[in-house]
Amino acid sequence: MPHINFTKMHNLGNDFIIINNVDKNILLSTQLIKKLCDRHIGIGGDQLIMLEPSRLADFYYRIYNNDGSSAVSCGNGALCLARYIEENKLVDKHQVHLELINSNILALDKYDNTMYTVNFTSPSQDVQDIGLNLPDTRLRYTEVVDTLTFGALSVGNPHCLIVLDHQDSSYLYTNEAELLKMANMILDSKLFIHGVNISFIVLDDVNSISIRTFERGVNQFTNSCGTGAIASSYYCYLSGAIHSKEIQVNMRYGSVIVQIHAEGIKLLGTPSLSFQGTANV
Repeated sequence: MPHINFTKMHNLGNDFIIINNVDKNILLSTQLIKKLCDRHIGIGGDQLIMLEPSRLADFYYRIYNNDGSSAVSCGNGALCLARYIEENKLVDKHQVHLELINSNILALDKYDNTMYTVNFTSPSQDVQDIGLNLPDTRLRYTEVVDTLTFGALSVGNPHCLIVLDHQDSSYLYTNEAELLKMANMILDSKLFIHGVNISFIVLDDVNSISIRTFERGVNQFTNSCGTGAIASSYYCYLSGAIHSKEIQVNMRYGSVIVQIHAEGIKLLGTPSLSFQGTANV
């Protein structure tokens, strides 16, 4: 395996190395995954995605964080795969199904000329699904990490949601040190058994929020987070902070749309192709 063909894609700056491994002839070590994701000595990316065969769906969606660890789900990655599968004509149908590592199935579709959709089941509040080291399930947790009030949901991966008392979304970028301090308070508390993605939320208006997410496995703030957008929107809707069932979620380089339906959640976005190439390994 001296060479690996890859495609580099991103959605709003959350970037991915995508490798077609449907023939199952590519094996990647943790060390090689970290090298490929390294922005100085590799291709560079927040995550690496392997598209593999599945017995339950059209494809198996294997996700690695840039530290080499496995991830259960990724919304932006799924949006990129929706475009990748369509443009490479890997299936001859409109809706495509992906199997996740937990055996859940995501449905991908094309919405219009540039926008794609991913259908998720509704996020779970159950403490066991989240991996939250607390005895009971609540909408808000207030007394466990100093003065922080936060929500917790699972979208296949765990999310901690913190609504900030600020009306200007620029706070998310001009006060990174303060956000990092709060994120470390959550992480140091050991409340989340398997680690957690932490989204900070600013309420923009009646149907719009801005978020910034510190991602587990990437171990830093990323430019955007699809499951963070879903979890943040659903939490704001459940708590009554947002009443609309169609929410625009703004991040550093643009926005996605989250639609809340009785049968689940739909994420809509416009993934971008960066470049394609061959990596020497």
